[in-house]
Amino acid sequence: MKPNWRDSTKEQRAEIITQAVKERLIGRDIAALFEGATTDQVTSFCCENRIKMVPRTVASGKARRKVTLTSSTVVRQFYEIADRDEVQYLAVAKRAGVHPVTLTNWRGGQSPRLSDFENAAQAIGYRITLVPIVEAAEK
Repeated sequence: MKPNWRDSTKEQRAEIITQAVKERLIGRDIAALFEGATTDQVTSFCCENRIKMVPRTVASGKARRKVTLTSSTVVRQFYEIADRDEVQYLAVAKRAGVHPVTLTNWRGGQSPRLSDFENAAQAIGYRITLVPIVEAAEK
């Protein structure tokens, strides 16, 4: 018998979802493990509780590397980290308070607004800082 989404505790949900992620299930398949759960509810729960879900392309074995067209080093690093950690862009966008298309636009070369980019970096566990440039002569 499936557990009911509304009646289950946060801990019960986290345990079931964590096990499902280990088995490389994707959002809609995880939602099907609960009575009355939607994919959006599962995705939001994972985002709020920092549970990394498996991207659909990775789960199906059809993952391909996306090209980052931006000329900004820090934006390229953001996508390298996000791709390496298999971060879900929908979850990052929700945590950062931006539209998911915004992340796609950044990857395609559009310059991000600094406050939005800082929020996106924080959503994947990083912060943007300024580091002084040390001239070769000063070393």
